[in-house]
Amino acid sequence: MKQIQFSLSVLAALVVISGGVSAGTVDFDPELWEMQGAAVVEHMGRASIVGFAYLKDVEFKNGVIDVDVAVDGRRSYPGINFRMKSPTDYERYYMRPHRTCGQYPDVHQYTPVINGIAGWQLYNGNGFTSGGEIPTGEWIHLRIEVHGTQARVFLGDMENPVLEIDELVHGISRGSVGVNGPRDGTAYFSNFSYRADDGLEFESPPVSFPSPGVIKDWKIAGPYKLGDIDLEKYPGEQEIGEPVWIDAECAASGLVDIAKYFGRQGREPDVAFAKAVIESEGDEIMEFKFGYSDAAAVFFNGQLLFAANSSYRYRDPSFLGIAGFFDALYLPLEKGENEILMMVAEGFGGWGFMGQDGKAIYTGEGIEKEWETEKELKIPETALYDAERDMIYVSNFDRFDFAPGAGRQSISRLSPEGKIIDADWVKGLSNPTGMAIRGNTLYAIERKAFVEIDIASGEVIARHPLLAAGFLNDIAVSGEAVFISDSRAGIVYRYSDGEFELFLSGGQVSDPNGLHLVDGTLYIGNNGDGTVKAVDLADASIATFVTLGPGIIDGIESDGSGGLLVSHWEGRLYRVNQAGEISRILDTTSPGLNIANFGYDGKRKRVIIPTFSSNSVISYSMSH
Repeated sequence: MKQIQFSLSVLAALVVISGGVSAGTVDFDPELWEMQGAAVVEHMGRASIVGFAYLKDVEFKNGVIDVDVAVDGRRSYPGINFRMKSPTDYERYYMRPHRTCGQYPDVHQYTPVINGIAGWQLYNGNGFTSGGEIPTGEWIHLRIEVHGTQARVFLGDMENPVLEIDELVHGISRGSVGVNGPRDGTAYFSNFSYRADDGLEFESPPVSFPSPGVIKDWKIAGPYKLGDIDLEKYPGEQEIGEPVWIDAECAASGLVDIAKYFGRQGREPDVAFAKAVIESEGDEIMEFKFGYSDAAAVFFNGQLLFAANSSYRYRDPSFLGIAGFFDALYLPLEKGENEILMMVAEGFGGWGFMGQDGKAIYTGEGIEKEWETEKELKIPETALYDAERDMIYVSNFDRFDFAPGAGRQSISRLSPEGKIIDADWVKGLSNPTGMAIRGNTLYAIERKAFVEIDIASGEVIARHPLLAAGFLNDIAVSGEAVFISDSRAGIVYRYSDGEFELFLSGGQVSDPNGLHLVDGTLYIGNNGDGTVKAVDLADASIATFVTLGPGIIDGIESDGSGGLLVSHWEGRLYRVNQAGEISRILDTTSPGLNIANFGYDGKRKRVIIPTFSSNSVISYSMSH
C-alpha cells in the first residue's frame, strides 16, 4: 500500500515540460522518504530534515537537484547523495562549514561511496575538492547539476560553480537522490526538489594523461580482520590460509580503490594484501613512491621495509590522511623478477593505495634528452634562445635571497651545448623571470620593473619601475610595444612611449603568466581558468585557444609547425596544433622536475628547459 501511495504522490508532484524535462518538489512526507536515522523537524520557520534520507523508487540519471541548507559553523558534513544504486553505492557531495576561513581547499568535496566506503581520502584535489565560504545561521541554496560523467555544484546565487566534478567515479549510472547530514543540530535541509534533464550542457573536462611510471599490474587479496593480521609478518608466515589473489584495476593516477572489490566486514578495521612484480634487466636501485589509506606495511622480496599509520587525525588533530605519492623507498632490484607486497588497513575515509617508479619520465615520439647543465644555477626560471647570437640566456630567480638592498640576482649565459659560460653574466637584478629580445637589447622582468640590457656588454642600460605591480612574471615584445603579465594582480600591461597602461584586466584574464606573440596574436597562460587565451592585438578581443586544466601554465613558444608548445610548471610539456588538439610530449612530474618558462631553439629543434628548484637546465631534441 505504501508503494502505491508513493507512486501517486510523486505523479501528482511532477510537472512534465517539453523536451523531456521533468520537475518536482518533494515534501518531507515519510511515505516518500527512506529515513536512515533521519527526522522531520522545524528549523528557522521551515519544515526540515536532519540526518540521512533518500527518496523511494527514484531513478535519477541526468538533471538538477536543489535544496536549502542551514548550518551553524560547527564541524559537520551536510550534503546531497545522488545516483544512489543502493544505500552503500552512490555519488556524494558535501560541505565542511567548519573550514571556511579562506585557508582550506576542501570546503566543498565530492566523493564516491563504494561498498559503503566514502573514499574522500583517495579522491582529493582538482575535480574533487575546492575552497570557499559557507554562511552560517541562514538558509543557503545548494544546487547540483549532473550530466553523463560530470557534475557541478552551485551555492547561493553564484553564477559560477563552487565545485566542478570532472569525472564521476561510478561512471554513468542512475539511482535515487537524497540528503545526508548529522542529527546533532549542526545542519538542516529544506525545500528539496529535483528534476530530470538530459539537455544540460557541460564543457569537456580538462585533458588528462596517465601519470608516468605508475605500477599498473596489481593483484589483491582479502579482506581480513586487522586483529587477525600481524603487519610485520609476510602473508606466508601467518595462520590465515593461502590468499586468493584477483586482478585489480589501476586508475590513470595510479590509484587502486580496494572498495571496488571488497566491502568492510564491520566496525573493526580491515586489511587487504596487494602485490606486484617488477621486472629488472639487472641490479639497480628503484625509487618506489607510494601512497595509502589508512595504514600500510611494505615488503620487498619477502622482507619488511616499511610500516606506518596515516589515519585521519592520527598524526595531529588537523591531519587528514589524504593518499598520494608522499612516501618513497629505495628498492635494491635484482636481475629478473622482484616482488612488492603491501598490506593496507582501512578504518575510515577510503581504502586504497598507489605505487610509482619515482624516476620515470614520459617522452613522446621523437623526444630525446640531449644535455643537462651542472646544478649550479640559482632557481632557473626562464630560458631564452638567442638565434642571432646562438646563445642561451637563463634568469636566476633565486627566491631564497631576499636580503635588503635587492638587486642580488642575475642572468646566466649558456652555450648551445649546455656549457655555463657565465653564471652571473648580468648582475644586480631583483628576482628576474621572463625575458624577450628586440634587436640588440634583452628585456627582463624583475619583481616590480622590467629592465633593458645591452646584449653586447651584459650591462643594464635602463630600468622601468612599476611599483604598483603585484608580481610581474613574463614579457613579450611587438614592434615598439612591450606586454607584461602581472600574475598576482590579474593584469596584462602594455608599455610604450615610456608609459605603462592597462591592456587587459578582469573578465577573462585571471592569474596570467606565460606570454607569447605570433603574427598579431598575444597568447596568455591564463591560470585562473587553466586556459591559453588568444588576444587579437588589433581590437583586444579575447578567445580561449585551448583548455589545459589544473596546473601553472608557464612557458609558451611556437613549435615551428604552426602550433604551440606549452608547459605546466609542475612538469608537463604539451604540443597544441592549430585546431587546439593537445598531445603530451614530455612529463617529468614523477621525479619532480619542473618545466618552467622554457625556450625553443628552432635551428636545432630543441626545447631548453629551466628546472627551477633542481637548479639546472635540460635540453630535449624534437625530431617530430
